[in-house]
Amino acid sequence: MGAKQALEVMLDAARLLKDRPDLYFVVAGDGPEKARLMRDYADLPNLRFLPLQPEERLCELLNLADLHVLPQSSGAADLVLPSKLGGMLASGKPGSRDRRRRHGASS
Repeated sequence: MGAKQALEVMLDAARLLKDRPDLYFVVAGDGPEKARLMRDYADLPNLRFLPLQPEERLCELLNLADLHVLPQSSGAADLVLPSKLGGMLASGKPGSRDRRRRHGASS
């Protein structure tokens, strides 16, 4: 979980939808932003952070989702696709992609 992923987009949606018992958000993995995100969104009953999952459980995890979300900061200059995209597409579940400007970033 890094800054270029702009996970706040999805986590802010979780905050807005916290009173919907039929919607649950799961974020799996590790990274430099994980501790801050867990702290900033700790009050959400509809959000669960999981550790990085072993490769042999990845398909199972991806198939649990009804929707995959892949936000990415508009400042991310990578010319390659995010590594998570292949697994998300292979799951056959709907997806959403969004590029957002990080707070304080200029155009």
